[in-house]
Amino acid sequence: MIKPIRIIESDVEVELYTGTFGVYVLGGWDVVVEDFTFSLTNTKTGRVVNPKVTQWRVQSYEYGERAKKIMNLDIPERGKYAIIFKNQDSLKVWKAGLPLISRLLTQPIEKQWIQICIV
Repeated sequence: MIKPIRIIESDVEVELYTGTFGVYVLGGWDVVVEDFTFSLTNTKTGRVVNPKVTQWRVQSYEYGERAKKIMNLDIPERGKYAIIFKNQDSLKVWKAGLPLISRLLTQPIEKQWIQICIV
């Protein structure tokens, strides 16, 4: 498990082992992904890995915060990977767990505070 990463950060490198991982957004259970995505580039081989959006949005707690699984990630080889985020504005996260009510009554978490974790 790697530490949470803010989606506005750039030049972030993470070390990952071979396997399948879940990508969780932290902070709330009401999440809209739209066009948000990211890519991982192996710093040694240059191989690019793209996550797949999951249809099963599992809720859990990660790092003591509400978390929602938004993507799956298949890592073919161990190594350090550089993360490049795309379309960060389209990822919206609300703290409340009731989708329609929370969207009407509260604003989504500001982009600079949204974090993902790879588990």
